[in-house]
Amino acid sequence: RSVVIDEKRNKLYIADLCNSIIRCVDLSTSIISTVVGILFKQGYQATSALLGSPISVAIDEQTNLLYIADSIIIFDW
Repeated sequence: RSVVIDEKRNKLYIADLCNSIIRCVDLSTSIISTVVGILFKQGYQATSALLGSPISVAIDEQTNLLYIADSIIIFDW
């Protein structure tokens, strides 16, 4: 899925394929933020992670970890 809800944290995560980032919507405040990836259009680096084409996100309910499926593998040597 390109969208997943983290019910414990009340957040919605979106795999934004066009911008190569993961967005997060805080469902309590409606604030949208970039949590993974570099948002080139605004010149804002959210994290040091570089995504190619994030196509899916998932939440592990046991560990509360966010998993990202990316259709391009990028190596940073």
